[in-house]
Amino acid sequence: MYVVWGYDTIINFLPNGGTGEMTSQVITYNTKQNLSLNEFTKENNRFFHWNTYANNTGTSYEDGAEYSASNINGATINLYAIWGTNSTIVFNANGGDGSMDPQVV
Repeated sequence: MYVVWGYDTIINFLPNGGTGEMTSQVITYNTKQNLSLNEFTKENNRFFHWNTYANNTGTSYEDGAEYSASNINGATINLYAIWGTNSTIVFNANGGDGSMDPQVV
């Protein structure tokens, strides 16, 4: 029998054009933990998810997703906020009766 020692994984959350601050999260080797929820904001945008690349071409993680720290050597992971613009949907009754308020999505 032997003990396997591993190092912590550090998750840095980066605003990627947004504003605000978030504390890095430490996840102990060989454990699972939910990622911190986004605290950044970006005017006229909404948060979509986290990604390992600022241009959204890496691995994506939903807000609060479970993360498994499985790298025995530890790691520092940068997660970038991925933003999208808000859109307004306007409903048209198209000759019908009634109305609905516009929806921002």
